[in-house]
Amino acid sequence: MPRTPSGRHTPTSLGNDRHHRVASALVNVSAPHHRAADLDEHFPWNDQQRLAEVSGFRLSPRRSARGGNCSCSVGWATVTVVTRRAAEIRLDALLRTACDVIVERGLANTRTADVANAAGVSQALVFYHFATKERLLAQAFAYAVEQDLARLDAVTRSSAPPLTKLRRILKLYTPAGRATSWSMWIDGWSESLRTPELEKVSRKLDLRWRQDLAAVISAGVAEGTFQCADPDGAAWRISAVMDGLAVQLAVHDRVISRRQFGEWVRLVTARELGLDPADLD
Repeated sequence: MPRTPSGRHTPTSLGNDRHHRVASALVNVSAPHHRAADLDEHFPWNDQQRLAEVSGFRLSPRRSARGGNCSCSVGWATVTVVTRRAAEIRLDALLRTACDVIVERGLANTRTADVANAAGVSQALVFYHFATKERLLAQAFAYAVEQDLARLDAVTRSSAPPLTKLRRILKLYTPAGRATSWSMWIDGWSESLRTPELEKVSRKLDLRWRQDLAAVISAGVAEGTFQCADPDGAAWRISAVMDGLAVQLAVHDRVISRRQFGEWVRLVTARELGLDPADLD
């Protein structure tokens, strides 16, 4: 009789060809890149009882109480498949959870199991959406970036005058509360040295902030509110000061206060744009 990788004998009688294809589908779908639909194509769930009667198979489908995974033993192989109901969990909810876990554990220490546990789902569902851990982390980081850029877009696309937009941008940039966003950005900068996919996302965030800040400065110069011969350079210098202070505020407890952060950022910005710091309160 043929042997399995574990050395056990497998039945030579697999029933008819249809059941053989079903067995192959069950084993193949265990790979994380397969979808539950791949299994459904070969094996509708209402055929479970018929497959259980196939000679030579030990099929024991077990659905989770929450409609999550279903594990099936077929001979020597045990496979886990994602049911359609579990696959309907919203992707953005999983990404939000991943962001929370990354903030707590850091990018380097976050595992797919951590995200699955925090979300109350199985690892199979995580791999259903993300083929690898690296893709999960990159997409979670990109998701967080898009949330920040959406808030920035709300400011820059408003009808407010340039000075009002500038005040709002400075407020958005300031770490607040637990500085969750800044924890991810600092971690992301560090990991970007080694992970090209994260570097692309980090670069996108950094450049967008500077480009939008430069555009607001240029608009203020055009209407006579700001005095600045180099809006692009001013945007880079203002951002560099905010980045450096934000790292100190987010990483080192009590090194500087949020009040000091705000005062120093307003001072630097005012000097760049020919304003009084009080104009930026």
